Amino acid sequence: MLDRKKIVVMTVASILAIVLLFLVVSWRTNSKAVAALDAENPTPEQIELIVGLLADESDAYLGRVIEKLQEIGQPAVDPLVKLAKEGDASARILAAAQTLRINEEAGLDAYASMVDSPDRDVREAVIVALNNDQLKSPRVAEVLARFEQDEDPTLRASAAEAMGKQSGDVAVQALERLANDPHELTARHASRNLAAVKAQSQQQRRSRR
Repeated sequence: MLDRKKIVVMTVASILAIVLLFLVVSWRTNSKAVAALDAENPTPEQIELIVGLLADESDAYLGRVIEKLQEIGQPAVDPLVKLAKEGDASARILAAAQTLRINEEAGLDAYASMVDSPDRDVREAVIVALNNDQLKSPRVAEVLARFEQDEDPTLRASAAEAMGKQSGDVAVQALERLANDPHELTARHASRNLAAVKAQSQQQRRSRR
């Protein structure tokens, strides 16, 4: 029978072998991904590897990755949305931002999937990204309106502020409800923006007639 010392040594050796194998596989994958950045017409597999670099904690290639994804355009959207839905916090935020730059509707899908994240930073990133008066899709207000029930009052306040850049019934109704929020800052932001959003919404309805 093996004595206890030999069992410990063998167990440690096995763990080290697994860790080494993982590092080798990760290094090879990372090397392929970095090489893909120089591909003139990257394949779907290379695009997935490039998107995967957004989850690289080192950020060593972040600038090149972002530039390459914008160059690739629409073919990068599906793997980006997948990462935005399934990655860790920082990867989700980066992936959603890049998706929105390429395709607004797909970007809104990505951000909508982040609203219920348990990570506050992820939820806040949604509001920061959608606090943009250049985004005119009605879905922006729909995504922001989901923050009415957020447990963090500062995020509800930020959502009420961002809603001021939108228009339409969804924005108006959400702001009406947020104007009665028990959190003072949230209620103040909502009340301040409500009249302007109502006026803009009415003007848009008149212009369609």
